[in-house]
Amino acid sequence: MREYIINDTNSGKKLFRFIKGLCPSIKNGDLFKIIRTGTITVNGKKKDYNYELTAGDTLSVFLAESHFTVKEYHFPTQRIEVAGENGDLLIAVKPAGLLSHPDRDEYKNTMLEYIKGYLYRKGEFDPANPFHPTLCNRLDYNTSGLIVAAKNFNALKKTTGIFRNRDLTKKYVTVVCGKIENTMLITSEFETDQNNINRVKVINSDITYEIPDKKEFFEKNPGLSATLITPIYTGGGYSFVNVELWTGKKHQIRAHLTAAGHPLVNDQKYFIRTPVIINNDDYNETYFLHSYYLDLGEYGVYRGRLPEAFISALTYIFNDKHLPALKTGELRCLLG
Repeated sequence: MREYIINDTNSGKKLFRFIKGLCPSIKNGDLFKIIRTGTITVNGKKKDYNYELTAGDTLSVFLAESHFTVKEYHFPTQRIEVAGENGDLLIAVKPAGLLSHPDRDEYKNTMLEYIKGYLYRKGEFDPANPFHPTLCNRLDYNTSGLIVAAKNFNALKKTTGIFRNRDLTKKYVTVVCGKIENTMLITSEFETDQNNINRVKVINSDITYEIPDKKEFFEKNPGLSATLITPIYTGGGYSFVNVELWTGKKHQIRAHLTAAGHPLVNDQKYFIRTPVIINNDDYNETYFLHSYYLDLGEYGVYRGRLPEAFISALTYIFNDKHLPALKTGELRCLLG
């Protein structure tokens, strides 16, 4: 028999999910039966598999030791740039050219595994704990910037709710083709292409230069996606722009700007043209997109400094070593 005292990390988690984390080798159907028979109790009483655990609960598990899988973990040792951290969340800066989550081809070299390694070395993450640090948002492989990881289950539910309900502000910077002179709002519906190139389709796109109130816009247009674009610097046929995501559809920034006639420089998925060759391993023949600002309400405001490689790319593209427009207003933080 094993006994567990539920802490804040697992408070709010369903009984079934907690036990599944402890004994992953047990089939779901068998685990439901085990819980129904009272082999697992909470505070000395039998509970339903859907019971929501609370901090302080005593969980007694009357199972043979062979059911408890012990897994050996080897986390990556790469350093990560931390933009902010508290007891609930870790906000880190993901570099370009790195997956957010593991996929079928790459498991270890991902931002999530780097974050787990960071928290493990700090003593804030025990791999034996059924709850593992979990990302609350996602950035594409070639997108850099702020990524949020929850340290406990309640923080995960709360933060994913903030993202889902759009109770936050997300800002990016990127370099696009063409000259953008005025702030504009790009709106549309989205549809996933039925092909193997992993690309989304913009439907009924529209551009307006009279920017509405965000709350009123969604009250009138609950099904639309919206991207607010503000020019920062232009030159040589390119524009460096500030992007505020009002919604968060897959590839939204890249697809919306392409639909508006201003595709991201070097975005080979949405705009195939001779790439801008930059002698930099981080940004050679790929697009430039960086998430630099997150306002998570009661969880605070976080900023991610522009990577040096991104600044070098800007200097190359605009052929201007000073870029004075970058040194004013809220984007001052981008230069560190």
